[in-house]
Amino acid sequence: MFDLVAKVNIHVQQINSLLKQRRLLQSRLCFDAISLKNLEIRLLNHVYALSPLICVSVTDLTDLEQAEIVSKLDNLVEDIPLGIVCFCILLKAHPNERLSFIKQIHTAPEFADYWPLFASLIKLSEQEHVDLTEQVKAYHYQEDNALAIYQIMLQNWQAGHLDGHLNSAHHGQFEVDGYLSSLLLAHTELSLAPFYLSDSDHLATYALLRGLLQNNQDARAALIKRFAQATSIDHKAQLLSLAGLTDSDTWLEPCSIFCQNHPDYIIMVLPHFQHKQILPLIIKLMSLAQCYQQAYAIWLMLTDYPLVFESAISLVDSDSKSDTHKMPNINQAELHRQQIMKKPGDKILMGQDYTADNAHLVLHGKAGKAAQLALLSKVSFSHACALFDLNFSHLQWESLFSSWFKVKKRGTD
Repeated sequence: MFDLVAKVNIHVQQINSLLKQRRLLQSRLCFDAISLKNLEIRLLNHVYALSPLICVSVTDLTDLEQAEIVSKLDNLVEDIPLGIVCFCILLKAHPNERLSFIKQIHTAPEFADYWPLFASLIKLSEQEHVDLTEQVKAYHYQEDNALAIYQIMLQNWQAGHLDGHLNSAHHGQFEVDGYLSSLLLAHTELSLAPFYLSDSDHLATYALLRGLLQNNQDARAALIKRFAQATSIDHKAQLLSLAGLTDSDTWLEPCSIFCQNHPDYIIMVLPHFQHKQILPLIIKLMSLAQCYQQAYAIWLMLTDYPLVFESAISLVDSDSKSDTHKMPNINQAELHRQQIMKKPGDKILMGQDYTADNAHLVLHGKAGKAAQLALLSKVSFSHACALFDLNFSHLQWESLFSSWFKVKKRGTD
């Protein structure tokens, strides 16, 4: 019994350590895909090894409620996270039954930190489809709120008539989250224009995203208008993120002002700006004491070119007290920027020059949120929303390339 507990503890410690490493890796926004693959393989190996140890007394692995799961563990390990227990059971379940099991447990507070990641690491039955109309109806009438599960699993949809629900949400008859907004707008043939200035920030965001991906000039004009009228800092940041997808220099000055006033949003906003014309703005932000740390992270994400840090003096308060700290060498950054501008390709990520047309080829070996954003214009709107919203697991990333780009390539041969 003691040996069993020791084994369980070892695997739980390794799982928690690997989860922490994964969070740190994804905080870099763009990285080698092989790093994510190797880390997630190790994570899955530990969970597979752990499963028979903690499920030894569980007989029916798919129909158990949370309380039944915990009671059948016989207090094997008192401090084992319930989320890890549930993931072990998920792996043992048949692919046809995994979705129903996740729907049972996804709202549990103990599982909240785990299920989005774990759901992205497992595979459902490829034959399983979901009736979108019924799911939206359930959400509308507050019978179910499991839609986010389907986005994380990149679920196949059978879409019906949803425009009634879309108009109801637009007129404030029920609230929608970002994912439901993206679903409703992905399956409508209605004009997008009324939704650009919707009272719902979620509906407006995804209507604008679809319009921009379609290169709709009305969407570009509406984005400018909505940004000027927005009062929420969070919504302004999201609109600026959309603006980065336009590759328009019109947004450089508003972006500069916003980032200087709200440096905590730099990491959220600037990964969407991958056109080389953003580099002078990033260099400017790296020269400012309140922005340089976040701006330097974006510089590394785009250029993969470390800079020398040098001492700098900044004013701390009105009594003229000063603080000496190290900041990136701006002259070095400018010289490297000039070299970058001489290379082909109007965009850059991790030091790789690319264009919208060849992004999926140049960045295939990369992963992370910034790499996902580079592919938005290359995939369907439903896939683009998932890329826009989620941090993909390696399984999801490879699934995207195999199901979308290879199919498209065969279709054009």
